Amino acid sequence: MSAGARTLIFLHIPRTGGTSLRALLLRSIGSRPSIKLMNQDHTPLLAMSPEERAGLGMVEGHMLYGMHEHIPGACTYITLLREPAGRLRSWHRYVLQRARHRLHGVIAGRGLSLAECIERRVTPELDNDMTRTLASVGRAGVPIGGVTRTMFDVACERLASIEFVGTTERMDEFHAMLCERMGWSVAPVGRLNQTAAGNDGAGDEDASLTRLLREINGFDLALWQRAGEILARRLGVEAGDGAARLPIRLSDGAC
Repeated sequence: MSAGARTLIFLHIPRTGGTSLRALLLRSIGSRPSIKLMNQDHTPLLAMSPEERAGLGMVEGHMLYGMHEHIPGACTYITLLREPAGRLRSWHRYVLQRARHRLHGVIAGRGLSLAECIERRVTPELDNDMTRTLASVGRAGVPIGGVTRTMFDVACERLASIEFVGTTERMDEFHAMLCERMGWSVAPVGRLNQTAAGNDGAGDEDASLTRLLREINGFDLALWQRAGEILARRLGVEAGDGAARLPIRLSDGAC
């Protein structure tokens, strides 16, 4: 399979290892232009003419599912999901270490631990953000605790339709499969934009925080498990990491 004139749509969910994958995708499109969207702001893409959008080699960034609707011609979606407790621990460290992050002043300035960020409901990014992304639900439109089973079902349907679904836990296998099926030469994926390990305010091994993160992100936990199962089927291997069957309670509202 070759990318040909297709536009890649890289649905980059924060702290899933996407920056490392992005380097490969940019190499793959060669001289074709790309556009990077941030903070779920799609305005820069919509400001382009249809002809400009048709010529894009890739649309990438922290955006909601649905950008293919604005691209004339064929598109190929690519995304990565990660176990939510690990992803949010990484997110918290990233915010603490990046002075330019929009929440750095709030979190680092007040010395908030990850548990305190949750308690104070600092941002909807801590509430099933992977499900929100795939269900096309903007953070500003649905309050914390407002993600529903219906939204989760939509996210699952869209996840199943995405041609290349990977998990952070099986990045190397996903990377090799992607290169093989797209006809790209395989090169080491590397590890870019990693955050230094550190104390997030509760300790990386704190079991109670892990339980809390998984409980309030139950939809994301179930979605990550589905991603692992999808990837395992496409690899033709056992699910293993990325699809471990953890107990999950799904209900409307906070889960």
